[in-house]
Amino acid sequence: RDHVNHCIVMNGGMWGGTKDILSSMKDKILNWHSRDEYMSDLYFLEEHVWPDIKYKQIAHDSYCCDRFPNTKPFPTQRFSTYQHVGQVFDQYDQPRYLDIDGYIRGVPIPNTCRKQPDWIYG
Repeated sequence: RDHVNHCIVMNGGMWGGTKDILSSMKDKILNWHSRDEYMSDLYFLEEHVWPDIKYKQIAHDSYCCDRFPNTKPFPTQRFSTYQHVGQVFDQYDQPRYLDIDGYIRGVPIPNTCRKQPDWIYG
């Protein structure tokens, strides 16, 4: 969770796991009713994956570390360009600046989410 809009239990594409931790995953996916809806992957993760791993996971978290169990600050300092994990890039490999300028540029990271006190912006 490296952006203010990442403050949900799990973000699609930004998680991983080990074999045999999630029971019946194939069945859960096949039986998921809303596969074509916007954000359905996030709802699936929240309903069918998060309950099984909530207390078995670790998450690096820049903005909402006090909302979820087992969160840790990011181990490295953020670049001054505000690049972040999960950042969206266009077809020319340029960052989608609205995600930076509209949400996180100049927004201090909560003290409790910082690895170092002077890492004000991550």
